Amino acid sequence: MYIGDFAGVLGLTTEEAKEILKTKYESIILSDHIPFQDDLEERIKEDFPYFNRSMRFKEKVMGMDHKECETLEDFDVDTEGLIRRCIDRHFVILIDTCSLLNCNFFLFFEKVRPVLRELGGRILIPQVVMYELERKESDKYDLRLAETASSVHSYLEEQIGNGFIAVVLDGEDPENDFVKDEKGCDIAFADILWVEKMIFYRRKRKNVLMITQDHDLTLDLLQQNKLESSRSNAAVIVVKKIGKNGMLIDNAEDTVNPRIV
Repeated sequence: MYIGDFAGVLGLTTEEAKEILKTKYESIILSDHIPFQDDLEERIKEDFPYFNRSMRFKEKVMGMDHKECETLEDFDVDTEGLIRRCIDRHFVILIDTCSLLNCNFFLFFEKVRPVLRELGGRILIPQVVMYELERKESDKYDLRLAETASSVHSYLEEQIGNGFIAVVLDGEDPENDFVKDEKGCDIAFADILWVEKMIFYRRKRKNVLMITQDHDLTLDLLQQNKLESSRSNAAVIVVKKIGKNGMLIDNAEDTVNPRIV
């Protein structure tokens, strides 16, 4: 949790939020870019019960929960090796909007870019995700999210130009990438369609590495591995999320990721 999140949920300016932390919690915030200590965050959540609900989306998108990686030994830290194995085995590598907007996305990409350059690999982004990112750039109610989306979009355009990222066009993707809003306009709504995309790629017998911060989506996607478990030639789906220092780590303890050896 950062000061901007605390202020945003309470509807305060950053300076007003800092004054509350100073007077109520005897805590002085020296930088807007340093997360709160765990004990301070727990005290805030005890005093403001609705805070957890309001922060749920932000934690998924912005990667605010830094307690998930307390010890590096608990996780698969060989992110470069994972990407290398996926490229060697012709995996389709996809990334979701929430992972693109995660605060560790840039660290992740800088970590794997040398591998992409060496092996000629690419990370694919469905066109619907790009549209979703553009919509968040125009968010007038969450300026921090809009600024992050704009920075990520610019960075992606640069990496597309470098050949490390490619946008999956409609012709290469399942149909119905758009749904209608209440006014009948087309809007990007990627999360609902990811399962369909996995079915699409598995039908083509393409193994997939999916990168997403969404726990529920992770469970849905990994469930696909069980549908054709009796077929020796069935493609597999591996799902990871971006963690601390840009590492790719498991996003669910209640299901199993296939191992890539």
